Amino acid sequence: MNNDINAICVPPLIKLSFFGHFLISAHKAMVMNAIPTEVEPLYHFIPKEGKTVFYWVFYMLPVVFSHEWGVIDFQPFPYTNKYPIPLCIMKYFDLSINEFNHLFMVNSQIPEIYGGVMLKHDAEPWELGANILWFLKNKIEKC
Repeated sequence: MNNDINAICVPPLIKLSFFGHFLISAHKAMVMNAIPTEVEPLYHFIPKEGKTVFYWVFYMLPVVFSHEWGVIDFQPFPYTNKYPIPLCIMKYFDLSINEFNHLFMVNSQIPEIYGGVMLKHDAEPWELGANILWFLKNKIEKC
């Protein structure tokens, strides 16, 4: 039996759960070692809108989902498309823009709707992982 999560067709929310569990056990040093030196200044990326994205977390996708994600020109991308990274993440995990913001943007959480807590600029990987799992728990309870 093949236990590789990448080798089978897995629903997006199950992948998100797997990713959340991975982040809970990750350490910031592990994350920094996975980020190419050339993009270390992008550890926190500020897009045009001015809100900060936890950009470093996207470099974990090729680590966790190596059959579906890679790094192209120092940027994490799924092998199947070349959309901007936020769109790739939303499509991969089947997230709305508000859900994406809740999970991956600094101080953009809405705990009363999605569960979890506010995440500050210096949030650790386990904090993002916990918020992902709270988000999923909340989503399941609303079904």
